[in-house]
Amino acid sequence: MDRALEFVASGRSVSRQIRDVVELDGDSVYCRRIDSETVPPDSAEMEVHRDFADIHLVLEGAETIRVRTESEPIPSELYDADTDSAILPMGEGSDVEMKPGLFAILFPGEVHAPLLGRPGGSKLSKLVIKVRTAV
Repeated sequence: MDRALEFVASGRSVSRQIRDVVELDGDSVYCRRIDSETVPPDSAEMEVHRDFADIHLVLEGAETIRVRTESEPIPSELYDADTDSAILPMGEGSDVEMKPGLFAILFPGEVHAPLLGRPGGSKLSKLVIKVRTAV
């Protein structure tokens, strides 16, 4: 986690030159750029991870990340080890408004729905830094 937070604090994370995936510490800490459109909550799904924490950092635009207030075990039949994720139906939770300059840390087991916005969507550029927490 230290390596990821150093990257965020260094200012390199806001570089427009970051494209695709940048390894910060091999496959234990890496950064992925996402250029996307936001979607309304009724068109979205939630996700949860087992081995990696996510640090979401908005570069341009804005998004809402919905986070369930309680962590829950990942149903083994829904878990995909290649992506370290399980996709779940949209549910209730707390909405966190994200804009440039803010970041959110989501730990394994915390169910969340990123990329949420208003109907019609809006452009969003963000980084997601993945930090392996499982040994």
